[in-house]
Amino acid sequence: MNRNREIIQTSLAGIAANILLAGFKFVIGAAANSVSIRADALNNTTDALSSLITIIGTKLSEKSPTGNIRSATGGSSILPPC
Repeated sequence: MNRNREIIQTSLAGIAANILLAGFKFVIGAAANSVSIRADALNNTTDALSSLITIIGTKLSEKSPTGNIRSATGGSSILPPC
């Protein structure tokens, strides 16, 4: 299996896990009337978006004539600082 394919598969698994976790936390947070649990659900959602940006950067690096450096830098500049 090549490196980019592994990155994409891992990112897709992360997206699925984070979306499920976010949904679960949001429901529990709403039921318990807990702002902190709902905020944590939002954090999981942004983690899923971060994985999506990773997939986009990986796809762009496959098409870039210069390789991974230019797209990886572009992808990392989109991610918010944590």
